[in-house]
Amino acid sequence: LLKDPSFKNATILVATRRERAVLSRKVGQRFARETGVPFYWWYKRPSKGDYSNEEADAISQGMYKYCPDVEGYYIQGAPCMMKQNISPPLGYANGSQGRMVGIVPKEGEQLPPGAPGQMIMIEPPQYIIMEVHQSMSDRKWTTVVPCKIQKAKLGYKKDGREKKFHC
Repeated sequence: LLKDPSFKNATILVATRRERAVLSRKVGQRFARETGVPFYWWYKRPSKGDYSNEEADAISQGMYKYCPDVEGYYIQGAPCMMKQNISPPLGYANGSQGRMVGIVPKEGEQLPPGAPGQMIMIEPPQYIIMEVHQSMSDRKWTTVVPCKIQKAKLGYKKDGREKKFHC
């Protein structure tokens, strides 16, 4: 794959969420290195229970074995996909594609500087800012959309039983 440049931006079909998670991380690291930006990541923390940040991260880290979607990523300029309906009639719906152009940390937090491709763990942010390119007939425009980090229910299997992780 590395020798054939036509695969650089190819869509790759995977069979499991774990494969997608591993591939996303590796492709993200490569993108960050090639574009000269750090790779920020965080754990999606449990939304139930009164845990400290460290306890919540430890729980999420333990859940990674069953549910690899517990990590969130931000890489400046990387392609991304909207995962919620903001305004479907205007074209801002689940599945809309764009690129990450900004991040809004929680109040009082700042993004640490980093080297190209360096993975830096951060506190979960409030928003990821996404640039969405739209077109209708002969008209084209770009919109910057703040995407609030939402609580989620991630499905997984443990001991052969379907379960949900609320984060």
